[in-house]
Amino acid sequence: MLIKPETTSFDPKKKEAYDSVNQPGKIKVEESGFDSRNIFLFKTTVLRALSDETRQGIVVLLGKYKSLCVNDLAGHFKVSRPTVSHHLQVLKQARIVKSNKIGKEIFYMLNIHYLRRSVKSLSKIIDSIDDVENIQRSVDQIKEKK
Repeated sequence: MLIKPETTSFDPKKKEAYDSVNQPGKIKVEESGFDSRNIFLFKTTVLRALSDETRQGIVVLLGKYKSLCVNDLAGHFKVSRPTVSHHLQVLKQARIVKSNKIGKEIFYMLNIHYLRRSVKSLSKIIDSIDDVENIQRSVDQIKEKK
């Protein structure tokens, strides 16, 4: 019997039930000492937003110049102004950039606090993977000694 996890909201108890049914024999998250609730601080929208080279370039330019409008950014890329606007909207939806309207122009700046928090959350995920791999290596070594 498969238990399908709900996609609308995360319930750790349902995920544990799903994992125990669909992945028997795997190390449970609790055994690794990692709190699975922490990994959901990192939103995949950040990864998706940063997966495009143009958006990465926009982030670098905003980091360098602090605040730029669409026309300023479009001058640095071989894409149209509407395309730069689209990329900015993707970054804004991912909360990587913020905007401030001054007169008729909208200026964009990095949301550095959110970006740092997202990177720290991703780092925790990577560290937890290392922890699980270390536990698995230890278990394998103990089995080999027997």
